[in-house]
Amino acid sequence: SCSVAGPSGTGKTYLILNSVKEAIDMGYSVIFYDSEAAVDKTLMEKFGIDTTKVNYQPINTVQEFRTSVTTITQKMQEIKRSGGTTPKVMIILDSAGNLATAKEIEDARTGSEKSDMTRSKVLKSIFRIIMTPLADLKIPFIFTNHTYQTQSFISQQVAGGGTGPEYAASIVLFLGK
Repeated sequence: SCSVAGPSGTGKTYLILNSVKEAIDMGYSVIFYDSEAAVDKTLMEKFGIDTTKVNYQPINTVQEFRTSVTTITQKMQEIKRSGGTTPKVMIILDSAGNLATAKEIEDARTGSEKSDMTRSKVLKSIFRIIMTPLADLKIPFIFTNHTYQTQSFISQQVAGGGTGPEYAASIVLFLGK
């Protein structure tokens, strides 16, 4: 898996879309989860992407992402266990940093001003749940994440969402302006 992290405007989605094109050229189908509404069919076509090979999934919450990916990997593992051939699939998440939680949305709906302290835990849980099945099925997983500057004595650029995304990725690319 690969994490592409950086502030807005550093080219995270640009790199992801180039990866999608290359994967499709290598025979993969792509499941593209988009939490930012930054990508559409027209943009994909500008990158030379065969959009018939992309399953575009607008996504809003970490729970929706978790359910979708675990359902897909479970079905593919059942095919593999029964001796069948699983399709070549790559999964993209643009962006982990923009996913809300169900609690966050419910609080907004009800007017609650309570802080949602569950987001980092849920994100970490997602990565613990999905990484082994993705590896077992040889599914490349690339995700973007937002970064922010810490307010410590020596400020650092860190990726959002806690340590789950950071530790799950085999490769972490930090982009800057």
